[in-house]
Amino acid sequence: MKRIIILILFLLLSLLSCSPIDTAIQQGQPVYIYPLYSWNGTAWQQVGFGSSNFTTETDPIYTLASGNIVTLAGTQELDNKTVDAAVLKGTFTASGVVSWPAFTQTGNIKTNNNYFDAEANGFYFTNTGNEKGIQFYNVNNSDRGGRFYFLHNSSSPATNDWVGYFEQNGKKTNGTEYNAALTITKVIDITAGSEDTAIYYYLVSGGSQNLAMYLEGDGTLYLDVGTSIFDDKDDAMVLKKAISLGDKTELLSMKILTPKIDKNGNIVKDEYMMSQKDIIRLLAGAAYQNRDKIDALEKRISELEARLK
Repeated sequence: MKRIIILILFLLLSLLSCSPIDTAIQQGQPVYIYPLYSWNGTAWQQVGFGSSNFTTETDPIYTLASGNIVTLAGTQELDNKTVDAAVLKGTFTASGVVSWPAFTQTGNIKTNNNYFDAEANGFYFTNTGNEKGIQFYNVNNSDRGGRFYFLHNSSSPATNDWVGYFEQNGKKTNGTEYNAALTITKVIDITAGSEDTAIYYYLVSGGSQNLAMYLEGDGTLYLDVGTSIFDDKDDAMVLKKAISLGDKTELLSMKILTPKIDKNGNIVKDEYMMSQKDIIRLLAGAAYQNRDKIDALEKRISELEARLK
């Protein structure tokens, strides 16, 4: 009975020695928390807290660990902890490597003039939408839009280097991947002050990749005309007549014109594309066909020049 009375008096004295908790806590205002006591077998021992000023996000955080009340500093590292439904505030820095799992973005990511560094790996984007992909929006109001910037940052640049290239790949009917189109920017001459470059266009023909054309820096365009350079048929006059009369049927038959097809595979009515490959072949053939007449004309000119002497 005596112990109970002493305990009650002790608790009353403890309550009188503490200020009541202010329910309207203000930033920077001291908060007094009732002390807690435990009996250690011989005497009462205070555990818990005295007071703390809650001023910023870095103030001490109170939690329970192993059944005891402990104080964690605001800069305490949390190892192997799960943070559920938390709100991130302020500026965060990282030491070491931070690995992000899959996450759903609900806002913009600002790089702050930094890079996405994939190191020796590729940087991949995936999507499941039809005609969807990477889109760049330039919202600057100046007279220049956005740009793609490629830098071949080689420490030993050389002739025939690939400065950059675009690939467009697809799937075959057997499920294997193939390169449908390839555009390469190649160095023709790396000499400082007199560099020359060319763009090569590779497409697929007959199941194999083929260099369809390439354009050099001086404006020279080279087309693949195949192995049949000359047309040995006597169609030079037919070509001339068809062009002069605008005979589209004949020009289509001669493959000079081909129907224009839109991106969806539909033929555009009364619009055509011109086959440079076939017209070059026909023009070369016309010169070949008339070679004997040219030779005869040159012979007659020589004879006339000899008579005038």
